[in-house]
Amino acid sequence: MADESDRGFSGGLEYGWPTVWVTPEELKKPTRDRMINLVIAMLESELFGNDDVELICLFLAEDARFNTWFETVNRTTGFRDGEASALRAEVSHVARRVYEAWGALAVQSEKRGRKISGIESELAALSRVLREEVARLIDIRQGGRS
Repeated sequence: MADESDRGFSGGLEYGWPTVWVTPEELKKPTRDRMINLVIAMLESELFGNDDVELICLFLAEDARFNTWFETVNRTTGFRDGEASALRAEVSHVARRVYEAWGALAVQSEKRGRKISGIESELAALSRVLREEVARLIDIRQGGRS
């Protein structure tokens, strides 16, 4: 079984710090924002119908809402010790789950010559993960202080 370093996590649990997913190189371009780059990669693939595009864009919108909320709280009242790091770690896991679901879909798409036929289960899995992670971003933001 792989340890956390094999799965792209930085260390820290042994010190009580939250773990943060290390952004893969392919998500570091064309912008400096991994979520935007992930959305760009997904939309570039042209594998998605309108409902999927809407869900992908909702995911990006919820990430933007989280960032706006986070920066507002950080500027105004601040966070308790370790709270900001824990929130950032949580969002890094959101990115990781979507990236992994997208990766599974991209691999199957390549195997099938970039055709939608035969990748329905991967498309459904990505849609499910996107819905779950949109809800998770909302929960993080609404469960936090405003």
